[in-house]
Amino acid sequence: MTTILEFMSIDHDRLDNKIRMYSAEKLLNIKLAKNIFFFFKSELEQHIIWEEDILFPIFEKKTGIKNAGPTSVMRMEHIQIKNHL
Repeated sequence: MTTILEFMSIDHDRLDNKIRMYSAEKLLNIKLAKNIFFFFKSELEQHIIWEEDILFPIFEKKTGIKNAGPTSVMRMEHIQIKNHL
């Protein structure tokens, strides 16, 4: 069984690898790079949904930390990420 921390860490690593693949490929094969990026974008958006809809509410409920806590900061970071995508 995988813990939530392990699952999310593995997913972060997978996303990091995907963007590295895109960065390496964009100078060699723009068509392939575009495909890699669109998969990355879709997977990152799904990851953000998991965090915001599942993980963050559980964390906030357990800790009682909501408006000024780490999830608030991460939500703002997610908005910035979405704007960059």
